[in-house]
Amino acid sequence: MASHSILLVDDDSGTIKALQRLFKEEDYRIYTADGGEKGLEIFKNHSLDLVISDQKMPYMNGSEFLEKVQQQHPDTIRILLTGYSNMEATISAINKGKIYQYISKPWDVEDIKIRVKKALDQYDLIQENKRLQEITRLRNEELKKNNELLEERVRQRTEELNLDITKRRQTEEELQRTLAKLRKALGGTINAMALTVETKDPYTAGHQRRVTDLARAIADEMCLPKEKIEGIRMVGVIHDLGKISVPAEILSKPGRITDIEFNLIKTHPQTGYDYRKKLPLDFKQLI
Repeated sequence: MASHSILLVDDDSGTIKALQRLFKEEDYRIYTADGGEKGLEIFKNHSLDLVISDQKMPYMNGSEFLEKVQQQHPDTIRILLTGYSNMEATISAINKGKIYQYISKPWDVEDIKIRVKKALDQYDLIQENKRLQEITRLRNEELKKNNELLEERVRQRTEELNLDITKRRQTEEELQRTLAKLRKALGGTINAMALTVETKDPYTAGHQRRVTDLARAIADEMCLPKEKIEGIRMVGVIHDLGKISVPAEILSKPGRITDIEFNLIKTHPQTGYDYRKKLPLDFKQLI
């Protein structure tokens, strides 16, 4: 497979044959046309790397032809052949057709081979640059998309984490409120039970409070944790809870009690322990 394709355009068949012989040993695919119109027709069916056109041709001269090539096929390298001293036409070809080079007739064989070789190298360089630019563009687009996807995932994950943290905080706050309510309710229950005991035993009224205050003072002096001190307070308040099971008339009896009544009073510690087991408190942890 030929490495490059070249179009030769000249109304002089002798010039065309001379150029074909010139490039016979080269690895080129050669196309020919005897005028600009036919040259443009060849472009419709073939991809051409280089076009060499004579300047002096009927109907459409070289400058006009190369200008059309530049407009329709800007990647094709353009070389102008000129056999007469007409600098105005050459300048027009340079300006309008943006030709790569112009070669004067008669040409030097080795010189024209070198110029064509350099022109095709230039073409390859431009195409490789475009290929690399396209690869860079595609990779940049891919990188941009990946960055956008990553940013979206980070955003979603951040929202999820923030939502989780908010829900966790709300749950913890709700638990703390519920725990506070339960503690308040339990404290009220314990105080009510203590009041019931004191009402049944007016002779020891204030005893539970004094025991509680003394126990808390000792705990403070020992620098126990706040939770431990609160537990000791609760235990102190209900330490005589078992008296609830003792009849009020025995506890408030003004005279001497009988042995049977005394034995009944002595059961109140066990009864209090049995009551405390039914309360939602771990007394071992409290004290």
